[in-house]
Amino acid sequence: MPDVVLTVDKKRYSGWKEVMIRRGIEQIAGTFELSVTDRWAGRDQMWPIKKGQECTVAADGEILITGYVDEVLPRFDKDEHAVVVVGRDKTGDLVDCSAIAKTGEWKDRTILQVAKDIAEPFDITVKAETDIGGPFKRSAIQEGETAFEALERAARMRGVLLISDARGALV
Repeated sequence: MPDVVLTVDKKRYSGWKEVMIRRGIEQIAGTFELSVTDRWAGRDQMWPIKKGQECTVAADGEILITGYVDEVLPRFDKDEHAVVVVGRDKTGDLVDCSAIAKTGEWKDRTILQVAKDIAEPFDITVKAETDIGGPFKRSAIQEGETAFEALERAARMRGVLLISDARGALV
């Protein structure tokens, strides 16, 4: 099994009992679910992990996910006390939150320019690694759309796929 490390608040957590990391082209945000004991041998104090904290997940030294802790679920039984830590890439904010932009409308802007404007409030870097086509004559956020829905609609019009990278950027 690879050496998987969750880093939260500059503290490294390892010694997993169960590890599930999902990254793929069918999802905008990579996810993780890690089961870990909340105390390590030779340490008397707990290492608390809290919902909303920034984190990275690495396997054998390679970062796979840069994002946030979504849930911390304690698990108890007669023999042990464990914690399940669940989280995902920074791009998960695009799925959860409304699209907000200064004007909400763009004229003669490329999908990259529109995506940067939509992702800016979430502090998410946007980059293109393929031909993104020309500018839209007009593009606008529809009422009630999440940031991801607005971006995904524009991406379909240009035939590009939105994914996240290991550093929490939108590609």
